Amino acid sequence: MTTEEHYGLLGGSLDFIEEIKTYVPNLDQQVYGCLERLRLLLVSTERKYPDVTINKWVPELLTHVYGQQEAEKILQKFHSMPPGYWNIER
Repeated sequence: MTTEEHYGLLGGSLDFIEEIKTYVPNLDQQVYGCLERLRLLLVSTERKYPDVTINKWVPELLTHVYGQQEAEKILQKFHSMPPGYWNIER
């Protein structure tokens, strides 16, 4: 599943995911670009505090995809950097 912003969800066996990573080496970092896009969307709609975790589904989706511990690490890392940091490709 992908979006017009070129973000998507990838599921499958570990072997399948590892095979895809050989073609998309920054796959694990792309989640931060997606979160940044959501933050920019909230800014553009003039929300006073553009925190993507206001959207209840974001942490739930990350937990479903990555597991509780990894989802918490992702959100912590995302929030540790200033707005706009994740706009550039990493």
